Amino acid sequence: RLRHVAKGNLSTPSPFPQDEEDKMFKKRGSKEAGSKSQEGSSGFMEDMDDEEEVAAAMQQADEESEDDDDDDSASAASEQQDNFEIKATLVPDSGDHKEAYQGVKLFFTNRFDEADAFFQAKRTTVSIHSTAYACIGFLKAMLTMEPEDISDAQTRLNDASKLAWQQAGYEGTLSKISRLVTWSKAAAPSQAQLSARINVAETRLISGVLVLLGESVTALIRAGIGFKWAHSRYEELFKQIQSDDGKGVPINSSDLGGIYYGVGTFNLMLSILPRRLIRLVKVFGFESSRTKGLGALNACFNLGDQYGGGLRVPMSAIMLLAYHTLTSAFFSVPEELPNHIAKSEQVLAKVMVEFPNSAIFLYIQGRLERLKGNSAGAIDRFNDCLATQADWVQLQHLCCYELGWTYFALGEWDRARGYWVRLLEESKWSKAFYTYMIAVCDAMSGKYKEAAEGMQATGELSKRKIGGKVLPIEQYLHRKVKDYSLTTEAGLKSALASMLAWELVYLWNFIQGLPTARVAEGLAEVTAAQGRLGEVQKESSEEQLKGLESTLLCLRGSLLLNLGQFPEALAAMRECAARGVHPTEKWVYPHVQYDIGVILVTSVSGAVGNTRYSTLGQMLQGSGEGSPCERCSKARAAFKAVSAVKQDYNFEIRLKFKLQAAAEHAKKSLKGLKGG
Repeated sequence: RLRHVAKGNLSTPSPFPQDEEDKMFKKRGSKEAGSKSQEGSSGFMEDMDDEEEVAAAMQQADEESEDDDDDDSASAASEQQDNFEIKATLVPDSGDHKEAYQGVKLFFTNRFDEADAFFQAKRTTVSIHSTAYACIGFLKAMLTMEPEDISDAQTRLNDASKLAWQQAGYEGTLSKISRLVTWSKAAAPSQAQLSARINVAETRLISGVLVLLGESVTALIRAGIGFKWAHSRYEELFKQIQSDDGKGVPINSSDLGGIYYGVGTFNLMLSILPRRLIRLVKVFGFESSRTKGLGALNACFNLGDQYGGGLRVPMSAIMLLAYHTLTSAFFSVPEELPNHIAKSEQVLAKVMVEFPNSAIFLYIQGRLERLKGNSAGAIDRFNDCLATQADWVQLQHLCCYELGWTYFALGEWDRARGYWVRLLEESKWSKAFYTYMIAVCDAMSGKYKEAAEGMQATGELSKRKIGGKVLPIEQYLHRKVKDYSLTTEAGLKSALASMLAWELVYLWNFIQGLPTARVAEGLAEVTAAQGRLGEVQKESSEEQLKGLESTLLCLRGSLLLNLGQFPEALAAMRECAARGVHPTEKWVYPHVQYDIGVILVTSVSGAVGNTRYSTLGQMLQGSGEGSPCERCSKARAAFKAVSAVKQDYNFEIRLKFKLQAAAEHAKKSLKGLKGG
């Protein structure tokens, strides 16, 4: 959805001085940098448009570490930095900072229009107001992913960054040269200048986060460039205020929270990147630590207890909840979920005291309940969010999206269909996706004529381009409709409607949160579909039939896994993996190899000391899977098989993020088995 952002369509002139841009892009040469100053740069995110430069950066990243163990050691060393404490002279919020927090409170108490009006008054003159206004826009974009919200957030961020730069008091190049000649020291920034510098770093950092969400390697590289600049600024800020005797530059709660929030967001976001991109980050000249990131975000959040808070406290809560609740649903191995759930509950318990009816936090509560396997509780929270406010239409749509998915995964096709219909009528995101979901609901209800018409419409709608490219999800839908002739009733029946439904539930990672009875229903449906393969053979090509067989084996393995039938799950998955990469269903092989690795590494973790999975370890050891060390080695081999797939496939970027988390878990488990 962020292709247009990933392509660097940031039209605002660069808010950075030319010498800073030259440092970042010295490869381009001083002549080009000078001409860029005269012509007016469109922002530092555009400085890696050349595909050759992208390819060179990726090649350099690959050359950085050929040895996985060396890379693991560096990562492990980085993870030791789990404490991030700033010793500074703290002063209470006052003036513009205290006033800006009132606008933030308006936003988190569902008074969205009032919050916008509040910040509009001073956003062009007061840096902290402009930054808070931009951060609210960023949060809206992160939640809704609507193109209009994304574009609005980028505009706000660029405007806020320019204003903050004007008020930050940074030295120009001539001033620096003069100071070097006279051997004089730079003057310490005033509190107002320090605050503006924090705002500069923060706006550029979260601009990078927006770009990071684009599902392409180019987008990730662009984000890395932005992170590089922000990282340097945060290092400077840390040195300016850090003091062993506690007598450094005075700083208020909001600004101290700003540094914690920036350092935390930077480290956390980069730490979950796929391994290849982590190497690329090292090429840019910095590393990240997840524990340091979480420590800094928690320090920001805890300022609410110690010093009365500040306007970054609720933003840090959102970032912590996004990691523990939203991303963990996709990127965590099963053993880690209880810890993520516990951390989410702790944050929500505190934040809901100040914002008890906040629609945003009610939405996150719904996601948490679904992560816990409490579908009924999730539905209640999403409905509460809908009932709490009606002004922010996109948040209403987001709740409808989650309700549609929840009912879809539960097999309540009519209820799910109602939400997809509303989204098709009201939402601007992907008409093709909503139409496809309606068609699958119709097919699962036996309404094949209506379903075929919906699939026909899906094929026509899935040609929309953003930034010159079709959305990744719509590429998947278009291929699915075409490969299985879903525009005809015969094609729908041959494709087996239950496979279409459970494939979506699997790819969106909903199986693990379903009630056991529903998972058992799914296994029965997939088993029945496998039994019908002979019936559809005459209506399908050999390639289609093999695609169906591989997909059903993948689904069967996942359902067996979530029913606790581990040896049987592994058998189905290995049978699927043995078929190799299918010509069209390319996503199946890497996903099933990932699942094999997760089962094996989870059994190893149980053997290390987690009693919840000790039975799994015993079951697999008894079924001939070998010792914990052998199973861990097999898991890592499965994860390497995922990385070895060089062909592009649907949902590749998403799987690579999941793979990174699982590979880290395998590394830690093996280290525990070997005694550290």
